[in-house]
Order: sequence, then structure tokens, then C-alpha cells
Amino acid sequence: MVATAVSATWRFTQRHLRFATGAPFPALEHDGDAVDYDDAYDAIVRAMAGAFYGPPRGGVYSPGVQATLYDMGTAALAACAPLAHVELSMPNLHFIPAKAQTEGVQFEDDVYVPVSEPHGLIEACVRRGE
Repeated sequence: MVATAVSATWRFTQRHLRFATGAPFPALEHDGDAVDYDDAYDAIVRAMAGAFYGPPRGGVYSPGVQATLYDMGTAALAACAPLAHVELSMPNLHFIPAKAQTEGVQFEDDVYVPVSEPHGLIEACVRRGE
């Protein structure tokens, strides 16, 4: 069961930014080619979503929130060469199966109840090695 919210911020490496007088923001370049900010954003979000969810059939196994955040960060770095680092945070939420007893209805761990412990905010910063 997935019940969370992911927050992500990222920064581009200084060497990929080109400043021009009068421009509202710097241009983004990689290997001399211009990189569109919208395209970079789409690639980053698509990579992180793929690492989070996995393929439609079967998803992706994760041993924990920390591993998921790391996988999302490394996927974003792989998808967008000008990225310097990605910062991610995700609440650590847990649900347990409810063992409901209702006459005439059989439940097979398909009803879940949120629990308050353990809880917390898990954060990660994944940086590109230089």
C-alpha cells in the first residue's frame, strides 16, 4: 500500500549554467547544447516516478523509505546530466492489515488501518560525484 507524499528539490551544476546580461534566468547547457528547463523537469520527474513505482506489472521492491529515496535521486541524476544534486523528503507512514470479522464476508488482508508508530520524516540528498 502506498500512502505518502514526496517533496523534491534539485540544483544544476554551475558549469552547466550560462549567464547572459539581461536574461531573466541562466541558460542551461550540456556538452555545448542548450537544455530546455521544461524538458529537464519532465525527465527528472519521470525518472523519479519510475524509480518510485517501477513497472506497471509488479512495481518495484523497496526494503525501506531510505532505499526508495536513494533510488529516486540516482535515477534523477542519471536522467539529467546537468543536475548537481537532488534533495528528497518523504513521511514514513505505516499501515497494518485489519483482521475484520464480518458475517458472510471474508477479508484477506485487503483492509488496512493507519498506525501512528513508527513515524517520521525521512530525508536524503543524493549528489553527483565529480
